[in-house]
Amino acid sequence: MVYYSRKRINHCCRCKTPQIPEDIRLLNNTLVYKICWTDYHQQLPREDPQSIEYFTNGDGQGLLTKCALCKEEHIRTRMHKLDTTQEDSWFFNLEHFYAYKAAQDIEWNPNYNLWTRVRHYTESTRNAGHAYDLNQSRIFRLAKIQLGDSNQDLAEALEPQMNDRSNQNYSDEDISLIMRAPNITLSETEQKILD
Repeated sequence: MVYYSRKRINHCCRCKTPQIPEDIRLLNNTLVYKICWTDYHQQLPREDPQSIEYFTNGDGQGLLTKCALCKEEHIRTRMHKLDTTQEDSWFFNLEHFYAYKAAQDIEWNPNYNLWTRVRHYTESTRNAGHAYDLNQSRIFRLAKIQLGDSNQDLAEALEPQMNDRSNQNYSDEDISLIMRAPNITLSETEQKILD
């Protein structure tokens, strides 16, 4: 809610938006809005004393949730939830989410092929995964660990490898062009590649 008064304007020094006085807080000698306050604390390393205080006793109490796949704690609002009534499962990112779903499919029906299930979740337009650049090989490795078919360590499976396959198949030139596009004027050829 934006607050404006002719007598007094309260604003956040970070995002410069006017706010009601009750939503303004003091952070490092600067007045900030609740959202900027929250963002600041969520970006701190988990070992930082301010972060520990925020997540155990402050406004962030109850925001941390363990990823069902990697078992690491992350901020729930930035995670993906598996919509089911049987379990309350949260995932750090879409790769963890789809690895879990592919592994579940194989457990429910052993006749499925794991690679086919990974491709279904990352390429089919029936799933949101087709719109994101996801590492299919990493998803496959994570699903194999979830199924118990691999003796590979989780940290090792998360590392990118030279032969990893992506569902978007961008070339190095495409990635370079995408990264440069906001900062330069594109030629007609480059614009056609991006379109």
